[in-house]
Amino acid sequence: MRHLLIIASLLTIGEIVAQSKNHEKIIFSLEYARHQYAMDSLNETYMLFNINETGWLKNKISSGQYFGLSLIYRPKAYFDLGLKFAYQYGTSSHTSSSEIYGISPIPLEAVGYFEVNTSSIIINPTISIYVSQILNYFHPKENRIFNYGFEMNSGLGLNSWIGHLSLISKEHDYEYLSSGRFSNSALNTQLGLKLELTLSRSNIFSNLGLRGGYQFYKTGKILSSSGEEFVSYSGTISHLDFSGFYYGIYLKFGK
Repeated sequence: MRHLLIIASLLTIGEIVAQSKNHEKIIFSLEYARHQYAMDSLNETYMLFNINETGWLKNKISSGQYFGLSLIYRPKAYFDLGLKFAYQYGTSSHTSSSEIYGISPIPLEAVGYFEVNTSSIIINPTISIYVSQILNYFHPKENRIFNYGFEMNSGLGLNSWIGHLSLISKEHDYEYLSSGRFSNSALNTQLGLKLELTLSRSNIFSNLGLRGGYQFYKTGKILSSSGEEFVSYSGTISHLDFSGFYYGIYLKFGK
């Protein structure tokens, strides 16, 4: 009985592969998504940091935007392989009034501008498995317009943090500018689900899809320009952490 089950399974897989042999194609995909971020340590650093009781940031960095381009090779109907190039970022800024002490006998009224940017460029191999196409073997449909399955991509991300601070008092001809930046690299992984709608059978705008899942992407500790660890007032070492849930859309070109 065991051998019969093995033989039946192999025959089923073989028939699915045979039915998919004519689905070989090259596809381009444009993607946009919203991401949640877990920038707790970085937010703590800037929310607690102050100059004369004026905080750097009023709003935490908790989300960001994602733009991607994928080159996809689909050898069979039920899976594809690809290479993804993407850029994602999160930012926060605000402008406020501040009093500066120690420059003159009286406090100087100044306008402060504070901005923090976090960003990442990723280059990831990708794989998608289309469960709908596997099930299609058991319940064939001639004009299937919806496909669904799951996706995974993992690779190297190049990420950076940039902070700007400016205090300007035009009345007293005073200007203070400061900025810092840091970059490193880290591994990242996205695991998610996808749903596609077939738009047409032409080679242009072939599929419109929805995707959502979770991104695992925590970087190494942030270092200052002098090579020291970036530590908040509570003693927490700061990291860039792009981990979190994501959801978005994509448009495929090609059939």
